[in-house]
Amino acid sequence: MTQANIIKVSGSATLKVAPDTLRIRIEVNSHFASNEVAYEQAKTNSLQVLDSLKNVGLDETIAKTVNFDISEDSKPIYEKGRWIGYKKNGYDLNQLFYVDLPVGNKEANAIVKYCTENVPYAEVKLDSYIAEPRKHKLEAISLAVKDAKEKAEIIAASLGCTLGSILEVNYGCAETRDICYGDCDCSVGAAPGVTPLAFNGQEEEIEEAVIVIWQIQNTQ
Repeated sequence: MTQANIIKVSGSATLKVAPDTLRIRIEVNSHFASNEVAYEQAKTNSLQVLDSLKNVGLDETIAKTVNFDISEDSKPIYEKGRWIGYKKNGYDLNQLFYVDLPVGNKEANAIVKYCTENVPYAEVKLDSYIAEPRKHKLEAISLAVKDAKEKAEIIAASLGCTLGSILEVNYGCAETRDICYGDCDCSVGAAPGVTPLAFNGQEEEIEEAVIVIWQIQNTQ
């Protein structure tokens, strides 16, 4: 491309978007003497998670089982200070459930409280995300293009020129970043009778950038 009579300008835009979805993560890690006992406890845990939704009038299908694993545990055996093999040491149970709700849902605290009190060894964490970020990304692209054009017009006018046809547009990858104020990992302990604090999530930054090349006219 001939470099005469052109102007190449970058444009960028950053949107701060509040999350619209609250995710309740319910994770269980426990140990049992037998596979059968571990499986029965896993079934009980699942039913308790479903009950936490039924108790507040929400559809059970909101709860998703993300991970379910029962694996045999073993421990090393030593004789006179030398390792000679492994010995069965029961079974480890790992379960992970997701419950996604709109941010600000008034039933979230009741769900968290019920699970911490009724699901043994449950660790409950709250997180948030934007369910449909695409519309915000498209808005940021539009703003980035507008930014590039405004800067190009100012530069061209300062040179006594005007913008002509667009010759090329380069669009890079989008970036989404969490904006964390203080401690963003909101873990809820399993102390019975304790009402969890309200959780509104954290904003995310959606960044977009473009590079646009124009012809310039009326060159002096």
